[in-house]
Amino acid sequence: MIADPSEGAGYGTAISLLKAAVLAASLFIAFTYPFSLLLGIYVMYEPRLGLEYLKHPTQVYFISYMIMFSTPFRVGRAFLFASLTIVYFASLWASARIGRGFMGAIRKPWMGFSSFSENWLLFMPTASGMLLILVSALQGIQESIGIPTGSISFPNPYSGLLSLAYSPVAEEIGFRLTPIGTVTALYLIKYGKPREALLSILWPDKGKEVLGLPNIQGDGLKGVAKPEWVAAAASSAFFGAVHYIAGGGWDVGKISSAALAGMALALIYLWRGIHASILLHWFFNYYSYVWDVAKTLNTQLFTGLEAAIYVATIFLGFLGWIRLLWKAYGKLRRGGKERKYDSCMEHRDVCTGALKLDGEVFKYWTGF
Repeated sequence: MIADPSEGAGYGTAISLLKAAVLAASLFIAFTYPFSLLLGIYVMYEPRLGLEYLKHPTQVYFISYMIMFSTPFRVGRAFLFASLTIVYFASLWASARIGRGFMGAIRKPWMGFSSFSENWLLFMPTASGMLLILVSALQGIQESIGIPTGSISFPNPYSGLLSLAYSPVAEEIGFRLTPIGTVTALYLIKYGKPREALLSILWPDKGKEVLGLPNIQGDGLKGVAKPEWVAAAASSAFFGAVHYIAGGGWDVGKISSAALAGMALALIYLWRGIHASILLHWFFNYYSYVWDVAKTLNTQLFTGLEAAIYVATIFLGFLGWIRLLWKAYGKLRRGGKERKYDSCMEHRDVCTGALKLDGEVFKYWTGF
């Protein structure tokens, strides 16, 4: 039963304003993604800045099935950084195009997170904020009981930018794409669709959706198969351990926080594809670091921009956790049963109405 709209007029206005704020924050952060890549290009190739560093070749490593291999040849740093930048631009393009298109998602701001979650470019600001809050909380708790996290350091900022641009691609291939993707492909091959199984390595959820199998987009975490859970847990645990073993400034507390981040990246890979997990990893590496390097160009400008990005990210992450916990609470009240509502595209009044559940009126919006 829908409550009297006049009773919720103020509530509806507040929700509309909140959704507008979510859209504005998401767009702001999304547009800083390509800007950060262009900023990195300027910093690294400017003769007075990083160009001298890029003139020298470097030894690179490759990770496959969680095992690191050193390549027998050296690669030019300028070529390597340019190649990685192309990979990130391509990942951003794929994120804007795959699923609900970028423009299609922002044309329906009243649907809020439910629309954004179908477009990774718009939803990534929220996902990164949620993971940032979760990892920061874990590290804060550990630090309070004497378990240090440590911090990574680099010989110079240009070395840092190149390393932090390379690690997301290498580590997502080594800890997500090869181990978990192989498990998903083998899991799907038994259904007699080798082509879909191979394509599912790049986007596991899509492969399962095509085959009519349970998937994260339609079934939540129930869409993760048991073999995938095992592979994700194993790769995440090893991912956490490797960060500590490799050194570089990390302390023992990094094991648990990196393992937690690894599990989140694994789920994102299974849900949205390898391009999405690479970008989320990139957010915590290159993207978070480039603003510090840019402060040498204009301290006031980039300090302010970094602060604005941080506030917007935490804002979206906080709302994302509220929405997730609210949905979990609603499901708990229903005894774990899912409620099926008509599409908000067809019944917009339901999306901002109040539904009578179990004799009580609960304020409800499906889109937020």
